[in-house]
Amino acid sequence: MAEVEFESCSAEATLAVPLDVVFRVCSGVGQSRSKGGGQNLLFTSSEITTLLKIEMLSHELDCLLSLVYDSLERVHKMKEVQTRIRAVNSVHPYLRALMPLVHVHRETAEVALKHATNEGFGIKRILKELDLCAHDLAKCAEQNLTMASQIENFLGSNSALSRDKRAIAEIEEAVSERIQNLSDLAFGSVSDRSLIADNAEPFVSMKELCERLFPKTTPEYTESQFDAAETLATMLN
Repeated sequence: MAEVEFESCSAEATLAVPLDVVFRVCSGVGQSRSKGGGQNLLFTSSEITTLLKIEMLSHELDCLLSLVYDSLERVHKMKEVQTRIRAVNSVHPYLRALMPLVHVHRETAEVALKHATNEGFGIKRILKELDLCAHDLAKCAEQNLTMASQIENFLGSNSALSRDKRAIAEIEEAVSERIQNLSDLAFGSVSDRSLIADNAEPFVSMKELCERLFPKTTPEYTESQFDAAETLATMLN
C-alpha cells in the first residue's frame, strides 16, 4: 500500500490560500487608479488580513499536532521500556540505573503534551481563532457573490471581474467550510464518517483549488468594471 503524504493533507495545505493568490494584482487600468500609484489587489485589505491569519494559525496547528504525535509516541515507548526493565530486574538488576533517565524522558513528553492541549494557548485556542476567521470569510463570500451579481447586471455575464469575484467567494466558502468541519471533528460535534460520503472525491488542497479557479495570467479589467466595482463596494460596506 502506498504511503500517505501527510504534508499534502496538513492543516496548512487544507486551509492556507497561496500568497500569489492572496496578493493577486488587477492589471490594466486598475493599477493607475490605485491610491499613491500602487497596485490594486483583487482581495480587500480585510480579506487579506483574515487569510494571512488563517495561514499562520494553520501552520501553528500543524506544529502542535506534530508535537502531540511525537509526545504520545515517546510516552508510549518510555512506558514500555519501564515495564521491560521491571520484568528483567531479577536477572539484570543493573538496568534499574536507566530508570531515572527513562522517567525524565517520559515526564518531558507528558509536559509537552499538556502544553500542546492546554485550553488557553494550545490546539483549542487555535481552533477558536480559526472559527472567528471562518465567520468573517463567510460574510466576505456573501458580499463577493452579491457584488458579482450586481456587476453582471451592469456589464453582462462575460465580465472578468465578476468571474474573479465569484472565484474569490468560492475560495472563501471552501476555507470557511473546511474550518467548520475541522472544528466539528475536534469538539466531537460529528463523527469522522459523517463528513465522508460514500462517493467522496479525493482530497483537494487549497493550492490546487486556487489553481483551478485562477489562471496563471493576470486578467485585464476595463474602466467600467472598476467603476462598477468601486460603486458596489461603497454600497455594501
